[in-house]
Amino acid sequence: MKNVFEIHLLGEVCEVNPRGTNELRPDTPVTFVPMSAVDEITGSVVNAEVRTYGEVSKGYTPFRENDILFAKITPCMENGKCAIAKGLKNGQ
Repeated sequence: MKNVFEIHLLGEVCEVNPRGTNELRPDTPVTFVPMSAVDEITGSVVNAEVRTYGEVSKGYTPFRENDILFAKITPCMENGKCAIAKGLKNGQ
């Protein structure tokens, strides 16, 4: 039987933490998702907040539509909290 699986590095099949210039104005509304808003059962975002880009542009990790949200802290790894960012205000 032929092996149908190939091994690839993660960076070969997706972008990991892509950085780029963000042209949003500080007063632009964007989606803010605290980890408490991620449901560990359904893997969905519930009760996301809307804040201005200026409020969250420093000190928080930026994400965009269809990104995987996963906090690199032990409790989130233990309880499997992750979600796909969908329906974001201004795509962010």
